[in-house]
Amino acid sequence: MGNMKKFLEYTGPVTYKTIDHLLKDLKKTEEFRALYKTTARRVYAILVEILENIAKHSITVSFGDSPYQPSISAEIKNDKIVIHAENPVSQQQ
Repeated sequence: MGNMKKFLEYTGPVTYKTIDHLLKDLKKTEEFRALYKTTARRVYAILVEILENIAKHSITVSFGDSPYQPSISAEIKNDKIVIHAENPVSQQQ
């Protein structure tokens, strides 16, 4: 399936404390540190934006009661950076 290197993978509730922890761990990964500096900054900024949006807009029911949980992953796949995020949101406004 080609060359694939994951440097972030998380599923579960996202709080600002979780975001801090994920970003600190991200900076320690070999795959992330191997990126060109400009690319790493862009990826970091995108991940911060996604994680903050998940924290702000996730449904507020207990995640134990919901079959869906927010998730995010980032990987290098065939020399491309692929970021995948899922966030359950309410249909009500």
